[in-house]
Amino acid sequence: MAGHHAQNYRAVCGCGARVCGAGGRRVTGLVLAAFGLGLALCAPPGVVFAETVRRGLVRGFRAALGVQMGSLVGDGTWAALALGGAALLAQQWLLRLVLGAVGVTLLLYLAWKALRDAWRPHAPAERAAGTPLGGATGPVAVRGDFAIGAALSLSNPFNIVFWLGVGGGVLSAHVAEPYAVHYLAFFGSFLAACVVWGTLMAALVAYGRRFLDGYLFRVVNAVCGLALLYFAAGLFEQLLIPG
Repeated sequence: MAGHHAQNYRAVCGCGARVCGAGGRRVTGLVLAAFGLGLALCAPPGVVFAETVRRGLVRGFRAALGVQMGSLVGDGTWAALALGGAALLAQQWLLRLVLGAVGVTLLLYLAWKALRDAWRPHAPAERAAGTPLGGATGPVAVRGDFAIGAALSLSNPFNIVFWLGVGGGVLSAHVAEPYAVHYLAFFGSFLAACVVWGTLMAALVAYGRRFLDGYLFRVVNAVCGLALLYFAAGLFEQLLIPG
């Protein structure tokens, strides 16, 4: 009898170990997939990239990092809404229209600032007068960089479309019946990827800043301004398509 119970105990433990092992592999796969998804969302050049380059080349690492970290507010908000099921709200055309209108207005404003700086090259002279690499940026300037990054990502109605088409599918592909721990692992890994990419991007921009002179500053601002105009036009065109 004792041997029979011992055999049953070993069988149950063996099944439990296999279940735990399979569950652990699923969570690991989920974390890696979420990390890759974060990189896929952040890496392609876009409006946040253009503004990161423009501000980072003027004021250094902290300015570039502020824009990147600010963009996490929008990315994280849209991700949380999508994972929580509220992403269906984004299918309302009126909501997309309002968000898109805010986005177009903001992009046009930033494009105007970039083109203005390209026309009036005053910032490189200020930096050459003694501003060190990495930038002397006050709390107000840093908060402004963060706010711009947050506004750019929050006012982009197509971030949520990305999550509707991709995010939920990645989660369900790894875990059929996700619990809170799976959502937390997915969300945390996604944000970690965005932080890593944002920090790396800010460091690269700050490093490139040392090679910037007055002429290159004007060229960079002109390119960023035209890119922002392009993104504004693309967003406006998308808004004209209902549904």
